[in-house]
Amino acid sequence: MKALFVLLFWAGAFAAKANVPYILEKEFKNSLNRKYAESDFLRFYHVLDSLEAASVNLSEFKSYKIYTTGIQNLLNSTNYYQKGIAYRLVATLKDKEHNALLLERLKIEDNKFLKTLNAAAVMKLLPTQTTITFDYLVDSDDFATSPLLPVFLSMDEKSLIKTAYARLNDTRARAKVFALQILARFDPNPKVEDLIVQALKEWDPSIKGYAVVALSVHKRGHYKSILAPYVKETQLREVIIETLEKSSVEEDIVFAEQLRKKRF
Repeated sequence: MKALFVLLFWAGAFAAKANVPYILEKEFKNSLNRKYAESDFLRFYHVLDSLEAASVNLSEFKSYKIYTTGIQNLLNSTNYYQKGIAYRLVATLKDKEHNALLLERLKIEDNKFLKTLNAAAVMKLLPTQTTITFDYLVDSDDFATSPLLPVFLSMDEKSLIKTAYARLNDTRARAKVFALQILARFDPNPKVEDLIVQALKEWDPSIKGYAVVALSVHKRGHYKSILAPYVKETQLREVIIETLEKSSVEEDIVFAEQLRKKRF
């Protein structure tokens, strides 16, 4: 069975740039089955992974009758796996016809896995919708390890910066940390360093280390004068030294060496 699947995939992918592989049409037709199950979902998901990895152009499939008449049924299905594969498929095909529905679902979808697939689709199809996706990530239990973090950070840069400023003073600690790190990464404005310095002064000790990390991400150098007042704070010492060591400024590097040798 596995050998047959591989043969079907590569037979279709051989003429990848010009034609939609037969395996895609076959899997979509199967997804319309009322008894669509987890094994079917996983197989189709891996097919899409393989086609994307091979840079196969699938855009033509959006005009196929089987797709145009069937995708809405999948998106509105009560079958968990049908709805999930629909979210993944519209993102893969860059089908923007359902953007309004995807945005609305991101607000109300209560299943964690389906919401993740929905959020991924929004990030790929609506690159300026950074605030709703920012909040989705910040409120996720697996925020730090979420596979969607790099997808989010590839969204529209101006929108990312705008959202970060809007969330910089959020009551959620995770939100303000993420917002500052986004600004450190994307906003070249010199005032970002002032915001980092302000965070070092005002943030709760439990998250102040993230402000030091933001300074490192900003990559401006000349950190010694900024960080020297905090080197005696035990919870910050190691991250301060690491930040100084990553600097391209000799004064910072020398200061890091001194701190490594010094006992507090």
